[in-house]
Amino acid sequence: MLMEKNERIRNKGRETRNKRKMQTVKSFEIKIDKSKISKERMYNLERLFLEGKWFTNYIISKGITDLVPYRDYKVNKVNVKVKDKFEER
Repeated sequence: MLMEKNERIRNKGRETRNKRKMQTVKSFEIKIDKSKISKERMYNLERLFLEGKWFTNYIISKGITDLVPYRDYKVNKVNVKVKDKFEER
């Protein structure tokens, strides 16, 4: 029983390492001149980045392999963890 558990842990570690080999890290840097943008557009940009973070977490929690690209990008509401509970946003 202990050997089976150790083997499962070892296999899970291998799967994780193989999955991470295929992932690529991307980061983007942008500059916004706040003096040339309206308050409404600035608010919309802030919401875009916040909701993008929520959507990213939704995809990660669902599992990359379970993602259906042509359906999931149209998701309107996701569960967001707020303190110790989840709420739909």
